[in-house]
Amino acid sequence: MLGREDAVRSLSAAMQRSRLVTIAGPGGIGKSTLAIAWAERHAENFRDGVRFIDLLPINNVESAVRWISAVLGVTSSGATNPQQLAATVQGGEMLIVLDNCEHLIDFVTELVEALLAGAPEVHVLATSRETLRASGETLYRLAGLTYPDETPRSIGEAALYPAVELFIERATASAPALQLTEGEAGIVADICRRLDGIPLAIELAAGWIDVVGIHDLASQLDITLLSQLEGRRTASPRHRSLAATLEWSYAALDEDARRVLDRFSVFQTRFTLASATAVASGDGLRDDDVLRCIATLARKSLIQVDISGEVVHYRLLETTKAHALERLAQSGSEDAVRSRHARHCCDLLEGAADDMLTMGWTDWLGRYAGIMGDTRAALDWAFSPSGDPDLGVRLTLRSLPFGQQFPLTSEYLKHIETALAHSPSGRAESELDALKLGYARAMLISNISGDIAPFSSVAQRWRALEGETGAAIPDGITAQFGAAITSGDYPETLRAALRMEEVANADRAPEVKLAGMRMRAQAEHFLGRHDYAEQLARTVLAAPFEFLPLTQTSHRVSMRIVLSRIAFLRGENEEARILVEEALYYAGANPSAVCQTLGMAGVPLGFWIDELDYAERSMSRMAEVASRAGLTFWEDWLAAFSAALNLKRHGIEQPMPALDYPAKVVDLLPTLHQNLVGQAAVDRVERQIVGWNGPEVLRASALKLRDRREMIDGVGNALKLAQRQGAVAWSRRAQASLDELIGSSTARVPG
Repeated sequence: MLGREDAVRSLSAAMQRSRLVTIAGPGGIGKSTLAIAWAERHAENFRDGVRFIDLLPINNVESAVRWISAVLGVTSSGATNPQQLAATVQGGEMLIVLDNCEHLIDFVTELVEALLAGAPEVHVLATSRETLRASGETLYRLAGLTYPDETPRSIGEAALYPAVELFIERATASAPALQLTEGEAGIVADICRRLDGIPLAIELAAGWIDVVGIHDLASQLDITLLSQLEGRRTASPRHRSLAATLEWSYAALDEDARRVLDRFSVFQTRFTLASATAVASGDGLRDDDVLRCIATLARKSLIQVDISGEVVHYRLLETTKAHALERLAQSGSEDAVRSRHARHCCDLLEGAADDMLTMGWTDWLGRYAGIMGDTRAALDWAFSPSGDPDLGVRLTLRSLPFGQQFPLTSEYLKHIETALAHSPSGRAESELDALKLGYARAMLISNISGDIAPFSSVAQRWRALEGETGAAIPDGITAQFGAAITSGDYPETLRAALRMEEVANADRAPEVKLAGMRMRAQAEHFLGRHDYAEQLARTVLAAPFEFLPLTQTSHRVSMRIVLSRIAFLRGENEEARILVEEALYYAGANPSAVCQTLGMAGVPLGFWIDELDYAERSMSRMAEVASRAGLTFWEDWLAAFSAALNLKRHGIEQPMPALDYPAKVVDLLPTLHQNLVGQAAVDRVERQIVGWNGPEVLRASALKLRDRREMIDGVGNALKLAQRQGAVAWSRRAQASLDELIGSSTARVPG
């Protein structure tokens, strides 16, 4: 019995507390297996042993009474009802296992209550898809086998999870020659996840491995495929296929509950009661009807209920969802339900945007973690031939504040481009909407590929609109800031930040003012004015806003990146590392924010403090996250880091075509190793486009000169600049180089 030791222990605790325990769960979850295993292990604890009664083949009360009488050893002229059955074991000390009770639920409930009342030494262990709701009942809900939440690195790591272990065991039995590769570990884990760890589903799927192979099984895994999979010939008809198991449960519902279950299938993740009524009500179903149906579905193990948080959440198992979705498509009402779902997503996104400003990030995720999954599904429908493109445009616009908060990348970009194609023209508000979509598109393209041309284009369009209206628009300033900071034009970045502060002061909007301060903190730091940058960054972080408007990466991340870099420059290396870890925490599952933290702070810090193992680990994580999310923008950064690492560790100097690198990489390279300074970096410092790296660029370029006096003068200038900036780390490097050049450990700047 793979992976059920914890369940056995939990069941033992429940049996010690109560004489009646019901193992509840959906079909195929392993209720009978657990009950039998527990009974066999504990049979000796009951003087008169265990009586196992399988009700699956029984379809009426009369037959059930005869069947139970026979198992209990009652003569044919004996018991004819539950009370008489209970009386026959009145003096016994035994465990009665009642398996598969759901189709005789009323009779079983009456029987167990009679047993509890009339036979004080009899214990009952029942299994049912539906709770008995009997007096004295303790419920034990059985979950699926555990599976990896994240992609495992190897088959061995994946097989540590019982769901994967079961899959491999059954797949190998079906195809003895099967040899799973390490690269297929993630595929197997995903199959088990999509099957919710349900043993029956896993066994059925694994049994087809010799026919379709692992890759086709994963790509075709849906209810249509599963309905074709047959299990053991000796299994009951309703357990021979997953579809049969689900169909039996479906048939046991009343018409309203079936309709509600079908409508719930459009939810991609968990949902609240408010969401349930918003989507499932209508066409004759009132809100109170939906609530009643939820109770029915929960009792029958067709929806999962999570009461651990402040708000109760519901969820359909993936297998149940697939079956219900097929039913919804057959009903002819799918488009109407999906339209309600899409409109509800619009409402949710509006509330999520408001709450994001003030709710703690953990609390916000607890409430809205599934919002983008449902939004993606709603967008897919809205832009489909049977959908509503106008609703799709509204939905895309509402989702823009969250586009960078979740790992959507290229998929989300396609939705934005589709929305742009459907966005109406000729109205002022439509032009504004198109520009907002255009900015989001430019941001995503930049993050994915590094192409900043769309940024320049959309920034010009915003400037043109501002010229026509005579008013500065925060969204437009944000686009211009984004274009400037992405291209490394920090004077322009500062100008955009100052304009944002002016607009915020005029509008008296504190959150917009803070967004401007966030912009300015970044600009001031990159220009080398670290004291003021730190002051601004700390002010932004201290504000009572969990997220700021007009930003794609949380200020909790971006400001910690700035502060980490400044901490290093001040010589506070441990503080710098702590700030990197904090930034990664707030970056969460956002791949762009994770890569930004590692690329701008984590990896460089490893080089700067000469902890190359730390740098290499950060590079590996950055490469993995970028690859998984398709963020090719960071490939240039990783190539530059690899070249610098080879140079630092092995003295291997690779050709560095600096002009082909993004400006930010050009600025960064000389700080990683002095041999990586190029003319492009020198030009940017001399033209005062960038300043934070100025002391290092001046020092590195001076050390390449041939004249010793010019070298000393150049390094001396680097030291003076570092001291003016308060950059202790750069000052130490410059002083060390100067000492070496002059040949005296006590040398100081000439003049």
